[in-house]
Amino acid sequence: MYYSGHKNYHCLKFQSTATLDGLIINLLGPFDGRRHDAGIFRETGFMDQLQRLCEKAAYPISNLLLKPFPQTSTEDHAIYFNRTMSAMRQAVE
Repeated sequence: MYYSGHKNYHCLKFQSTATLDGLIINLLGPFDGRRHDAGIFRETGFMDQLQRLCEKAAYPISNLLLKPFPQTSTEDHAIYFNRTMSAMRQAVE
């Protein structure tokens, strides 16, 4: 149940959300190592929770999530964005 065929070892997974300055604002888990990240995200209903929390905020959340630009992109802003977000993600892992 804890074996991740993708990583080839036994593990537990956690889902966390971090702000741009690296603070973890939400931590859920543990989940079985065999679970896919997208399945965990759907199961937790985190997006719905976040939308409810932000309804009365000064800047309400949009319906979109940020995601990296394709690695084939050669535009400077795309490369900078991917590099910056990757460094932030690795800091929390």
